[in-house]
Amino acid sequence: MINISDPGHLPVLALFGLVVFVAFPLIVLSSNEAKPIAYLQSKLGLDAIWAPVLLIGAALWAIVFGLLVVGLLSVIWEIIQGVHWKSTDSDMSNSGRFALVRLTAITATTGAVIAFPLTLIKVKLTRDANDTSDEALFNDKINAATEDLHAMRQRWDGEQNIWEDDITCRNAAIDRLEVLVVERPDTAARVSRLLSVYVKELSREEVLALAAPTNTTVDELQNWARDLSAIRSDMENAVQVLGRMKDIGKVKPDQVCIDLRRSNLQGMQLSFLNFTGANFSQANLKGAKGLSASVLREAYEQGAHLDEDQYQMAVADQ
Repeated sequence: MINISDPGHLPVLALFGLVVFVAFPLIVLSSNEAKPIAYLQSKLGLDAIWAPVLLIGAALWAIVFGLLVVGLLSVIWEIIQGVHWKSTDSDMSNSGRFALVRLTAITATTGAVIAFPLTLIKVKLTRDANDTSDEALFNDKINAATEDLHAMRQRWDGEQNIWEDDITCRNAAIDRLEVLVVERPDTAARVSRLLSVYVKELSREEVLALAAPTNTTVDELQNWARDLSAIRSDMENAVQVLGRMKDIGKVKPDQVCIDLRRSNLQGMQLSFLNFTGANFSQANLKGAKGLSASVLREAYEQGAHLDEDQYQMAVADQ
């Protein structure tokens, strides 16, 4: 039986270690998984570790584990072969006690080595559970803000209680959604779609665009457009948040979806906002203030409704 404490067995142990060091990576790479190293990283929660380093570390772990198993079996075999620590012979008794000490030490060390990957897996599962909990909490925040986008309130009109949109609560919900994007930039696509739908639906069902006066001169039409202001502050706030979203840190601009087709943006204050790539097809932009010439040009090409001043800016460089 091999004794790991016997210097004469060192070449055999070295050969064993070399075989394990070479064979272990081959076994991992030949597994049924499409990407075995990535699978190992995922299971142990070590995705940030460079794959070759992880493979070398795993091979070293296998060597240590193998040597400990050999040592454990060696000590057990030694005890079975006749170490009688109850003998009256003091040397035999001391040898037996020493064998028990070695057995205890190797067993404890082997247990620790076995526990190491299990501990990594446990830590990963705990981290995944925490991530799931955080994700659920974040979704609750978004869902709560989404519900408040439809907030209503009762108002006494002198004769009866009537229900109307709670503009204050809706503005607060829109502000919370912007804060959530700052907190989690990866939700920009979700929030931008939500706010785009909010503005479009209100434009289609409740907040219709004001019709331009008829039988007026061009100057009168221009003055009318310049005097326009946003009909609903919550809609204006939603569009402004959309215009700021691409400039929020760590937000990928191509993930922000600004789809304001057929929306009523009359008279909104849209200065210093980023609407590059926005869809303004058939949107009413008359009287909207602060849009750049390039954005107006894109909107004009998409068929948006512009006032005279905006039209002149849109076609100025054409």
